[in-house]
Amino acid sequence: MREAQKTLQNHVGEFHQNILGAVKGWENMHTGSVVDLVSDEHKVVAEVKNKHNTLSGGKRSDQYSNLEKLVMPKASRYHDYTSYFVTIIPRSPERFDRFFTPSEKETGANCPENALIREIDGASFYQIVTGEKDALAQLFDILPKVIEGISGEKPTGRIVRRWVPISEMPSRPELIRCGSSQRRWRVPAARRDSPARRCRSGGKSTPVGRRISSRRERSGYARIHGW
Repeated sequence: MREAQKTLQNHVGEFHQNILGAVKGWENMHTGSVVDLVSDEHKVVAEVKNKHNTLSGGKRSDQYSNLEKLVMPKASRYHDYTSYFVTIIPRSPERFDRFFTPSEKETGANCPENALIREIDGASFYQIVTGEKDALAQLFDILPKVIEGISGEKPTGRIVRRWVPISEMPSRPELIRCGSSQRRWRVPAARRDSPARRCRSGGKSTPVGRRISSRRERSGYARIHGW
C-alpha cells in the first residue's frame, strides 16, 4: 500500500513538473536531473514535490545541500539563481515564500538562512511561473473535464463501488481507495496475497478478505472501493 501511494505521489509530482515546464521561459529537466525546473530568463531553479510529507526531515536537509551546491559556487551554471523547494500541497493552506531552513540530520540545528534558497507553496509558485494568482486553482478546476474527455467517464468526486477484473487490481491502484465507512478492502480470498490486501486504519494494519461467494466473483471479478 505504501509503495503504491509513493508511486502515485511521484507521478503527481511529475505531472506538475510537466505542466510548469511547458510554460514559456521554463524548462522541465525531467527525472534524474540535478533539479526539476529551470528558467534562465528568470534565473530560477526549482525542486518540485507534490505533498508536504513526501520527504522526511533528513532528506529535506539533503535537498537544501543540493540547492546550495547549484546556486552558490561561482563555477556553477546556476550561480546566483534563486532556488525553490516547491511543495504543491503544503501542510497548511496559507501561502508562503520564505527561507528554506530544514533541520540538519547530524546536529538537529536548522540550515542557515540564504536568500537564494527558499521554500514555497504550490499556488504561489504557479503564480511565479504563470503570472496568474489562481493558476493552480484553474488547473484543478479544469482537470475533471480533461479526465472526462480522455476516459469518457465523468469524475463523481465521491467514493463508489465498482467491479473490476481481478487481474487488473495490482496494476491499477488508482481504482482502489481506503476510506469507506467499513474501512476495509473488498478483496476476494483468491487475491489476499495481492499488494492491495491491507488497509491501514488508526495506525494498525487490518487484513481483510472474504469468501468468493457471488457468481460474478467466481467469474474473475472483484468488487472494490474506488472513484
